Amino acid sequence: MGYCRETGEDTWGTSLSHFLWLYLIARYIKLYGNLDIIRNKRWLWLLGFIISSGIIFGLAALGARFALPVCLRAYPYCSPWVLMGAISLLLFALSFDFESKIVNWFASSSLSAYLLQDSVYFGFGILYPCVSCLLLPMPLLQRYATMICFSILWLLGICIIDKGWDYCFYRPTCKLYDHIYETYIPLSFKNIF
Repeated sequence: MGYCRETGEDTWGTSLSHFLWLYLIARYIKLYGNLDIIRNKRWLWLLGFIISSGIIFGLAALGARFALPVCLRAYPYCSPWVLMGAISLLLFALSFDFESKIVNWFASSSLSAYLLQDSVYFGFGILYPCVSCLLLPMPLLQRYATMICFSILWLLGICIIDKGWDYCFYRPTCKLYDHIYETYIPLSFKNIF
């Protein structure tokens, strides 16, 4: 359980080495995951996600209540419980065959939402302190309901901003680059690219 140690390296799971481990796990599932087995064990994956989430929330509550430093390490990205929950949720989602334009619309902007909320200046400087001040005085159930509503509104707002950016700046820029590429780059160079 090296993620529990306080070392000079990143123990929260945001370094390149952790990213590579996640990539290797996902690549293994992509290459060797049998969809028939995944579909047959659909509820096992959901149960794995529920159990790992319960362990994370239980350890976080114990750590907050009794100030146990090891319990506070239950929710970094590299925690075994977080990895088990993420893999279980991924396999549960892979067990369904559906396509939805709405889900794809939200999913295409989820990286933008994550990068903005996790940025040092906006996320940790403005967003988290404001949300904490708003949520702390609330009763527990009202706090969770408000967090869910806020998360949905946050994602919706970021999606609208991201789609606006895409239509106003990204697509015209791509068209300009395509025009420059087609017009000014000689055919001999196009074979290379």
